Amino acid sequence: MFEKKSDDKIKKNIFSYYPKTRKDITYNQLFAFAGMQGWRTSNEDFHKHLIPIDDQSWKRIDTAKNAANLVDKYIIDALNQIRLNPNNELIDKSQFNINQFSYIIKNKFLQLDKHLSTLVNDQSGSVCIVCLIGPLYIYLINLGDSRGIIISNNGQVLASTKDHKPSVEQEKKRIEKAGGRVTQCENDVPRVEYKLAISRTLGDYTLDKRFIPASPDIIQYPINSSASFVIIACDGIWDVMTNEQVAQFVSQKASNTSIQDIASQLLDQSFILGSTDNMSIYIIKISN
Repeated sequence: MFEKKSDDKIKKNIFSYYPKTRKDITYNQLFAFAGMQGWRTSNEDFHKHLIPIDDQSWKRIDTAKNAANLVDKYIIDALNQIRLNPNNELIDKSQFNINQFSYIIKNKFLQLDKHLSTLVNDQSGSVCIVCLIGPLYIYLINLGDSRGIIISNNGQVLASTKDHKPSVEQEKKRIEKAGGRVTQCENDVPRVEYKLAISRTLGDYTLDKRFIPASPDIIQYPINSSASFVIIACDGIWDVMTNEQVAQFVSQKASNTSIQDIASQLLDQSFILGSTDNMSIYIIKISN
């Protein structure tokens, strides 16, 4: 899932007079996606899902553009790079070496960022959240402030990604070590060089990429009897609901409500709670 990010301080007319509440809903027996434009003048969230055809091949479904149109190619290349490594016997057992996997995925994202620089003609950027599910492990790959959580059937948050924002002390130190600044004006959030409220992105080439690298964090979580759902969503959801609130919302409805209806109702709930951003969410069932 990708969300376009622009400099809100210079971007004009980003809100509509009336909200656009029509929903885009896609689902099958394993997952549901729901999206809503909301109060924004345009919908800048893009999504894509990868469908496995066998244990070593993947089919691509294009539902977005720019970064979303390319990310599947780069991830598939990374998976094939691991699979074809003659020294990697674990891949045949569907067990990735997490250090090798992380190294390859991060390099693929950096390559994707360079590729996008030849295609993008504006000053925008994009955050990203990716979920990969294998026979033994779930992988959450995040860049920016879209977020993923893994929850149990009773609504416990088992694992979650961490947002990349300049207000996070570790991110602030990294930016300053690279020669950048974290700045904050009155009544505003911390920003990188007075511009970006996110500390890692694809794009945003007007800023030094050493300050805002396209370097994702990766979480590996074992598929076990506890993991029931993966939820990935943009900040239009997380701005108004916590990880725990979303987890409880899903778990409390899971026994008698379809996941596509739960995803749709989560959009409604976020809208009622005051979200003024685009809203997009995936709910994915985990088969144990």
